[in-house]
Amino acid sequence: MVTDDTMGQTGISAVDVGIGDTPAVLVIDLQRAFTTPEHELGTDLSTVIEHTNRLISVGRDIDAPIIFTRHVQNPHTERVGMNQKVPALDTLVPDSEWIEIDDRLDCREEDLIIEKTQASAFHSTELDDYLSAMGVDSVLVAGTTTSGCIRAGATDSCSNGYRTTIPEECVGDRSPEQGKANLSDLDARYADVRSLRDIITDLRGIKQTA
Repeated sequence: MVTDDTMGQTGISAVDVGIGDTPAVLVIDLQRAFTTPEHELGTDLSTVIEHTNRLISVGRDIDAPIIFTRHVQNPHTERVGMNQKVPALDTLVPDSEWIEIDDRLDCREEDLIIEKTQASAFHSTELDDYLSAMGVDSVLVAGTTTSGCIRAGATDSCSNGYRTTIPEECVGDRSPEQGKANLSDLDARYADVRSLRDIITDLRGIKQTA
């Protein structure tokens, strides 16, 4: 996705770092609160879910770890960070329907589900330890929202030393304009933002060389 126009906006000349030999698929916060338009936090992410299932399917074909996150509030602790800023997150409490992974997603019993309380999937969670234990060198990031938790998770993925790739069809935002702007900035600094088609081609190449 890096273009001359992107470089002109950011003042940064970036290159694609590519996908390594042992990628994982990280699906961020495609839970009912964020995929239900009637919820204050939600929007229609039907197309994102469809494309994410394609990514998951190819990930399974190459035995890549599939990881889901969901934002869950502890109602008995003090609100800090983004939880102070966004009161609607108070609806995401344990046993609520709003923390359930959207049932249109191919989420299976063997997949890891991580509960998080802040924007980044890495913040105070077991994610980095799990990726290290699995020998993962690359993270493919899907989910929502592009300008919030996708940005935070992708930035921390890069900061933790993982090659980070975002299939642009697999992420969504309540504001398409904010989503597009953040993808452009992520592509210039922290992640490769590429088409799902090209990423699938690369993943199938990993399977052929395995």
